[in-house]
Amino acid sequence: MPKRGHIAYGQKLHAYELYARNSAHTDNIHKSIESHWGRTLRSGGSVVTISTVANWVKEFKQIPRDIIEQDKAFRLHKLSLYEIPWQDSTRIMKILDAPPVSFNKLPTGREAKWMWRLSYMKTDWDSVSMELPRLAIKCAQTEKYKIIFNRDSNLITFDHEDEDMNSIMEQIWKPSNTYFEQSSTQNVSNTKS
Repeated sequence: MPKRGHIAYGQKLHAYELYARNSAHTDNIHKSIESHWGRTLRSGGSVVTISTVANWVKEFKQIPRDIIEQDKAFRLHKLSLYEIPWQDSTRIMKILDAPPVSFNKLPTGREAKWMWRLSYMKTDWDSVSMELPRLAIKCAQTEKYKIIFNRDSNLITFDHEDEDMNSIMEQIWKPSNTYFEQSSTQNVSNTKS
């Protein structure tokens, strides 16, 4: 059975995401948490109290505005805020316009930033196009976790499909790792000759 703190992590992340999207009213955030998480969780945990949400909102107000802006819906005119160079504006728009992008809403600036970053790590995203947004969301969640909980952790602990950042990066790297495998095989065969 997960500990109460573990359950509250997901609820606090949910509260932060609502706060970042301008739902700063404590009552609205708490109602959304109740709706999303249910009165009683399967694991025996419960929804946090409204006073806990109020304390979280006070914490969120201490986070610099430019950091919170990254968790609002993506806006092209804010590329520099997302640390995406203007030279790559066409690239990011192509990524976001790809048909299989698995967002049921416009991605946040932080999620778009991670899709842009990951697109440079692997060039053949066409074969796994659903993976790019999924991994970008995981990376963005990790970054938000560090901001919200003020911890330098690379572990995402919000669902049963948890992955740490290393395994995410391995997923990206592994399919295109054949170049290095071929190079090492050639080096071995060259030394035998």
